[in-house]
Amino acid sequence: MKIAPPKVLLIDSEMLIHLAVSQTYRNTGPYFITAASVGEALKKMEIFNFDLFLLALDMNDEESVQLLKIIAQRFPDIPVILMSDSKTKYSALLEKVEASRKRGSWQLIEKPFNLDILKILVERSLYEHERKKPEAIDAMGSGSEKRTSLRNSYVEAVQLLVDASDWGIVGEKRVNATVTDLSDGGLGLITKYPLKESQPVRFADASFGKAGLVAWAAPMDNHICRAGIRFH
Repeated sequence: MKIAPPKVLLIDSEMLIHLAVSQTYRNTGPYFITAASVGEALKKMEIFNFDLFLLALDMNDEESVQLLKIIAQRFPDIPVILMSDSKTKYSALLEKVEASRKRGSWQLIEKPFNLDILKILVERSLYEHERKKPEAIDAMGSGSEKRTSLRNSYVEAVQLLVDASDWGIVGEKRVNATVTDLSDGGLGLITKYPLKESQPVRFADASFGKAGLVAWAAPMDNHICRAGIRFH
C-alpha cells in the first residue's frame, strides 16, 4: 500500500514564495498546498488534514495574527513554521507566539531566507511530529525515551573560528554558518565548510560568548554540512 506524503499548508501572499518552495519539493518530499490569503487558508483547513503549517506572519496584519491563534486552538499538536519579515521585532513576535501557543512545535525563519534552511526546518518538524504520534510512540517501546520538544528555533548568521590545520592553514579559519536551533547545551547549524566530529570551534562575535566542540557532522546536498555544536 502506498503511503501518502505529509501535507503542508503554505500561507503567504507572495507568489514567488509559493513558486520557490514548490520548485524545491518538485520531485520529492511532502505535498504542498498553498493559500494566498487567510480566507483561502481557512477553506483548505476544512478540506485537508495537514501535518505542518508554513505561515507568513505580518505583525501589522491583524488577520495573519488571528490566523495564528486559530491554528493554535484548532490544531494544537501540528507544528508551525513562521516566516517573518526582517523588519519584525523578534521580541514582539515571540510575545505574540507565546500568547497563542498551547503546545506543539513552533519554528521561526526570517525573510528573505535560504531554501536549504527552510528545507531543514520542514523535514525536522515533520520528523518530530511523526515521532510524537501515538502509534509511533508505541512502536518505540516502553524502554525508549521520548523527546517532548525540539530545541528552540534560532535562525541567525554567524561566523566560526575553526582549526584548519588539516587544510594546510596555520591557525584558525573564519567560516560562515547559519544557526538553525539553540539549546542550553549547544546548537545546530549548517555551513559550506566540512566540519568534523570533535573539531574545536569558537564564535567570532559575542552572540553566544562560548566555544565548543563539533558533536556530530553530516554532509548534505549542494556541498552543505549540517552539524551540532556542544558548548564547553
